[in-house]
Amino acid sequence: MDRDSFVARHLDQWSRLDALAGQRRHDGAEVDELVRLYQRTSGHLTTARTRYADRDLVIYLTRILARANAVLNRPAPVSLARVERAFTRTVPAALWRCRWSIAVVTGVSVLAAIVAAVWLSSTPGAIDLAMPADYRQYYVEEAFESYYSDGPAWLFSIRLFLNNATIALRMFGAGVALGLPTLAIAGVNGWQVGLAGTIMTDAGQGWNFWRLILPHGLLELSSIFVAGGAGLQVGWAAIAPGDRTRGRAIQEEGRRAATVAFTAAGALALAALIEAWITPSPLPDAVRIGIGAVALFVVWIGPLLIGRRLELDAADAPVGEVRVVTAA
Repeated sequence: MDRDSFVARHLDQWSRLDALAGQRRHDGAEVDELVRLYQRTSGHLTTARTRYADRDLVIYLTRILARANAVLNRPAPVSLARVERAFTRTVPAALWRCRWSIAVVTGVSVLAAIVAAVWLSSTPGAIDLAMPADYRQYYVEEAFESYYSDGPAWLFSIRLFLNNATIALRMFGAGVALGLPTLAIAGVNGWQVGLAGTIMTDAGQGWNFWRLILPHGLLELSSIFVAGGAGLQVGWAAIAPGDRTRGRAIQEEGRRAATVAFTAAGALALAALIEAWITPSPLPDAVRIGIGAVALFVVWIGPLLIGRRLELDAADAPVGEVRVVTAA
């Protein structure tokens, strides 16, 4: 077939593809037609390049395909329905999937804090080794509490978010290294919290420590644990992919983990706002701690309970309906 016959034979399809690519909205049949014409025209472009070496025809088909590709890969518009689905199905399901990894990271961090507290409390001279006496007095009486009112609240919140997000990102990213660095970072963070709490308690400032930590720490620390658990989930998929190929397991768990990690980033931003405005505020201790507890429930505990319910519903559904439930 010569070049002119080739063009005459397929021009109507190219024109139709160009017209569909120019539309703002498409129904289901038009999307199917768009995909079908896109695939055919891709083959025509290959023929134009190899058989006819026609520069003008190649440019023409490339332009049409580029427009069609932009339509096919255009992100779906954000809608209230999509947002609602993300918070009531997608995030809870992914979070519940990562629950054991999150529990492991949390356990390592808490255990490290307990070990630090026991070591400081039971070992003579350990507290002086952890923090020299001259600085410890300043830390207990001034530095610990003044930290929360260091500079303008808006600037303090940004600095907090960047610092905490960096820690969470490291823990999440370390998951690809089979999760060991994630557990190491969790242990170091827990150790530091245990040291600070024990030093404050030893100086008779135990309640001052907790009343300043809990308002934001409930959400902040849990968000860091969640980000680390998401990373650990990916690392475990590489170790034990189950009945999936290792590549597929990493891909599937990676998508879920990314959903959880992005949610943790948003939670850390909220925790930074609480730490900058609520923690140092003159509100009663019960109110400030209550705000932190509510934030913890809304962001993590509630979605975990929803995720558990989704899994139970999927398990109880008839075989023909399981796909619908688990696809959320």
